[in-house]
Amino acid sequence: MKPGNPSPAFSVIINVYNGEAYLHETIKSVLAQSFTDWELILWDDGSKDGSPDICASYTDPRIRFIRSPKNEGLGFARNAAFEQAKGRWVAWVDQDDIWLPNKLADQHALIAADKTGRLGLVYGRTIRFDHQGNNTPFDPWYAPGQLPEGDIFTDLLRRATFIALSSAAFRHDALKSLGGIPSNLKYCSDYYICLSIAKTYLAACVQNICVRYRVHPSSMSHLFRRGVHEEAIYVLETLAGPEHRKELAGRMRIHQSWISVEELRRGRYRDGIIRMLTKGAPLYLALRPFVVALRSLRHRERLGS
Repeated sequence: MKPGNPSPAFSVIINVYNGEAYLHETIKSVLAQSFTDWELILWDDGSKDGSPDICASYTDPRIRFIRSPKNEGLGFARNAAFEQAKGRWVAWVDQDDIWLPNKLADQHALIAADKTGRLGLVYGRTIRFDHQGNNTPFDPWYAPGQLPEGDIFTDLLRRATFIALSSAAFRHDALKSLGGIPSNLKYCSDYYICLSIAKTYLAACVQNICVRYRVHPSSMSHLFRRGVHEEAIYVLETLAGPEHRKELAGRMRIHQSWISVEELRRGRYRDGIIRMLTKGAPLYLALRPFVVALRSLRHRERLGS
């Protein structure tokens, strides 16, 4: 934040909970930004590991550390941290992800270039990585080409979200108009935010990679697979209108299919089979290995390997 500036360009938020394994690396990636007009809010949601000590160890005057006395859940924590934000734009970064140094600079350039007055969301291309050194696109559908811009609401309905929350920045007043994130959302608050903003505002995208999204066994998408898909259904039912019946029906069948798979994994064979046959998309699952293989081939071709 520039001296004497009560309203920085960006409020960066890291919602922290038991994140000591990767938290230093994430915070350092914010400090390394070439664009420097930002504040960083570290909101610890009652961590029981060394995360509070890590947060408190930083003395940069642009950083504010707030610790909740108890764990309230991600939806509550995101809302509470947002209430502290003073920036004109708000950008979350998950406690285990990494920003590339020009992430904020590239997004600020897109914001400054907007002539419509309707820009509410700026995001960027993201790469997944793991501890074995594997790198894959965050969104395989658009990996070979341009990510969507402009009115992207229908795009977000048709595909599993292609926006990593850690890659996005949202206009402060647009977020404020939502009236907060539903407190019952534990896993899909990012999808809710993106869809809600895209329903009213336009989006722009940094087409080069600006975020590294860490994949590891303790991430929520691995630990709470069923909950993720159930919440995705709730978000879609809440935000999609009757004019999006076709897109909604397709996404619902896919999410129900994955819930069915989780039921089968847990030995609930009857429930899983019935759900798959009545609500799911068996053909989607049957063809998925071939689709994944094709995506992998396209990705390797794009990288020239």
